[in-house]
Amino acid sequence: MLNRQLNRREWIYLIISVILTVSISSGFASQIASIPNKFLCEIEDSPLNINCQEKLISFGDKQLIPTDIEKNIEKKLDRNNFHDYKQQGIELLFRIKAPANAVDKFQQAFAIYPDPETLIYKNNAQSQSHSHLQIAVSVPISHKLYIAEEILRGVAQAQNEINQSNDRINGKWLQVGIADDKNDIPVAKKIAEQAISNTNILAMVGHNASKISTEVAKIYNDNKLVMVTPTSYDLDITNPQYEYIFKIVPNVNILVNHLRKYYNSQNYKQLFICFDSKEQVSTNFKRLFTDIEAQVVSEDDDCNVSKNNFQPNTAISKAQAMQADSLLLATSVTTINSFIDLAKASKGRLALFSTSTLYTDEILSKAKEALKNMVLVTPWHPDAFANNPFPLKAEQMWQRKVNWRTAMAYDATKVIIEGLKRNTNREELPKELHKNIPICGSTGEISFQSGERRQPQAFIIKVVEDNDTGYDFILDSTAENNSGKSCNNQ
Repeated sequence: MLNRQLNRREWIYLIISVILTVSISSGFASQIASIPNKFLCEIEDSPLNINCQEKLISFGDKQLIPTDIEKNIEKKLDRNNFHDYKQQGIELLFRIKAPANAVDKFQQAFAIYPDPETLIYKNNAQSQSHSHLQIAVSVPISHKLYIAEEILRGVAQAQNEINQSNDRINGKWLQVGIADDKNDIPVAKKIAEQAISNTNILAMVGHNASKISTEVAKIYNDNKLVMVTPTSYDLDITNPQYEYIFKIVPNVNILVNHLRKYYNSQNYKQLFICFDSKEQVSTNFKRLFTDIEAQVVSEDDDCNVSKNNFQPNTAISKAQAMQADSLLLATSVTTINSFIDLAKASKGRLALFSTSTLYTDEILSKAKEALKNMVLVTPWHPDAFANNPFPLKAEQMWQRKVNWRTAMAYDATKVIIEGLKRNTNREELPKELHKNIPICGSTGEISFQSGERRQPQAFIIKVVEDNDTGYDFILDSTAENNSGKSCNNQ
């Protein structure tokens, strides 16, 4: 006689065994057909040929962040322990159904290395035995891991804060599902479909790239699921017809205007522009960067990074032949490496101007001195918002400085949380977000009009040498209007 209860998988095996035994005399196929696929799909390496749709949104049932991050852990023993604790946490949470034990394992892993996926899964495990609400986040893990991690840090921090608070979301905990859209439109559409079909998911944070967010916005809106994009700038994402789509960052034209004003103050004479013709946010940035005092000396074909056999050194040679003294990199996430190569090829011979796409420590580690004095326009910098507690809390949690993607993802998640405090009905949630009730986030007060931020802000930052880290992004003290508006209570 058994002295313990069977777990879910053992029950599934037992049920299938009984059906198979009975089916010998009554027809195998008809009995197998009576077993719901969702049970058969839970059996790993099943010998039965069952068509199981891959689950693209994970609440802790699988590791999406690759083990590559373990190279950031200095000691081999710590690397091994981090890997083991995280895997044990996943096994305990979703296979063995022991969430309390899973919490301990995730906590042990996070103490070794502050990985946002681990913290999200720990919070999901903690909330498993409590009344909870669910949201999801989609990030480009397989395309640009460092960008995915930057966004996940913001989501994880907001989730952790609300779950550790006394009131939570009117007593309910928050679970977060993670999806990898691979910076691929078809994959992003499948993620949207799965999020929509799972009625427990009340909102989506995502996506990262403008081209992805633009393509899936209509799907979310038509199916009445809120999507809050933290990092997509393009003009076409929101729409007066879209009730369910919101954007945390300012539109690309706001960023262009701020950078253009700064550029005109620097008295450059000849501007060379590089862009990606296949990415709308890049072409829009280039198109809108007009009314400058310098002459634009480049033509479209002179520096289009999406052209076949594009050569950065050739483009920079053209710029020099045209006597350019400045270079605008109208970046896109998809071809970010080409823009980094352009900065390297410039070798400090041209003054560099660009977008927040390049505002990441990963870029500094790759390009280093090639980016010295590069000027960027960004929607957030830790020094732009006086007295805001977010930057310090983030640095303490993640043991590193964070950037604009983390801040924007934090605000996107916080916006959803504040909306859920007022209404947890999925279809009615956007009504709460459209109300002119400011929410205090890392970027000051947040409220929306037709899905766009009211009073969007932008800042000029510069890459400088730093004695501690080598190079760093600092707020440019010479730029006009380069401080943010904090919340009234700060």
